[in-house]
Amino acid sequence: MGLEVVMARKLALVDVARMSEAGKKPGWTSRPGAQVIANENPSIDTRVLHVMWCDADKILYDQILRCERGGGVFLPVDQDGKVGLLKQWRPQTQDMKAWQASYPNMDVSLLGRESWELPRGFAKTGETTADTAVREAQEETRSVVTSANNLGDVCDNTAFSPHLTGIQIGSIDMSKKPTDKPDPNEKLLAPVTFFTLLELKQMVARGEIYDGYTLAALGLYFIQKYAK
Repeated sequence: MGLEVVMARKLALVDVARMSEAGKKPGWTSRPGAQVIANENPSIDTRVLHVMWCDADKILYDQILRCERGGGVFLPVDQDGKVGLLKQWRPQTQDMKAWQASYPNMDVSLLGRESWELPRGFAKTGETTADTAVREAQEETRSVVTSANNLGDVCDNTAFSPHLTGIQIGSIDMSKKPTDKPDPNEKLLAPVTFFTLLELKQMVARGEIYDGYTLAALGLYFIQKYAK
């Protein structure tokens, strides 16, 4: 019965007139003065769609979808089994209690936090997520990927993100430099550092690893490594 209910559901772009006829009021609307912008960079191409869920011809509710072409994550592992991570500066809050207390009146000048995470990025047009993972690993670590294998696909938010991100695992040769010219912004990154499982556990406990893609990749890696 549950499967039949799910299979009957479908998405459609929002039709305000149809929703009104059905006695439904959109829950998502544009607010005057809202700072919503479109990204014109073709290498990112993130779009937000306003859609409505229907059960057969019955309108249930509306929501948004944050759509991307997809992307890739690369998990470097060295000969000793250590995992390679990069230190990034990300626009996250350092204090969730303060964030919740002030929300929705956020002071963006207070955002900024270090994050240890795996190389990742958006897919280019015509590029597979596996290709993206390898390319991003080479650009961000400024090394050559010598092996790559699929770990699986993950979704950053199954309620609002229809796309998947592919995760590759492999090795890199830091003594060699990739032939492709890297993105100028990649030169700002610190060198990749390798950590043991115990060190990773301690970093998570200290709040230094909180990136969802990195944690998902580590979860897939250690599930496959230790599950028998």
